[in-house]
Amino acid sequence: KIKTEKLQPKAMRKRPPLYTLQLLSFLITLLPTCTAMSFKPKPIQMAHIQNNPNSSSSPPTLFLHGLDSSSHTWRDVLTELQTPAVAVDLRGCGSSPSGDCYEDDFSCEALVEDVHHFVTSHSFLKEKGPFVLVGHSMGGRIAAAYAATYPSHVSSLIIEDMDMKRRSVNPIPITLSQTFERGGKTKEELVQRLQKAGYPTERVEKWVAEGRISQKGEEWWSDVNPLFRVLCYQHIFDNDSGTTTWDILASSKIPCHVMVADEKYTVCDEDTIQ
Repeated sequence: KIKTEKLQPKAMRKRPPLYTLQLLSFLITLLPTCTAMSFKPKPIQMAHIQNNPNSSSSPPTLFLHGLDSSSHTWRDVLTELQTPAVAVDLRGCGSSPSGDCYEDDFSCEALVEDVHHFVTSHSFLKEKGPFVLVGHSMGGRIAAAYAATYPSHVSSLIIEDMDMKRRSVNPIPITLSQTFERGGKTKEELVQRLQKAGYPTERVEKWVAEGRISQKGEEWWSDVNPLFRVLCYQHIFDNDSGTTTWDILASSKIPCHVMVADEKYTVCDEDTIQ
């Protein structure tokens, strides 16, 4: 039903006081700002691991993982490095929280701001000046976007097996509702949950052997978050932001090294990163 209201004759209408009109005008000018602030995702506190090298004058290194992964990917690398290094769990992966409005506000920009928040609050990344930034697979996209957004922070960019082309098809057909519970009472419960989401049994079993699915205290935990994969394809891969980022980097002075895996295993289209 439509609510109707009978208008008073002009002579009987009361004009609002001047200060009311001024206040209303002021509030209207604030609406765009308030709306933007309301929907801007807050950076999360990312979990991380780091090595503890002896004093070194070399620049530190920050590692970003790819899909179905976490900082766990870099644990052996951090052990081998003799220079300061840290690896983070991106939003919703590993031990990092998903943050507010995970699905609605998930974007490359949000992940970049998560990394920026970490960089500006972490001791040797903040204090030792520009750092080496390494991104594997999807993490290469985030690393490239970070370098394009904050070039003064990055002394060198290393992208491991990732191109910049648009990708609209997820090679693993994930079936999910709006959330994925990464914790469970038993290992079998998590394995079944990941299988139900669409991952092959042999891949899930490999993750258990590698430690991506492990027991933490009395709970079993999955570093792998299939919802993260789905959102990356929807909001990071399925657009032309990679090409735009690459064009920005091409005109910058940041040294960029791209490492491509063996032809049998690579996902990289080298034509898009010339």
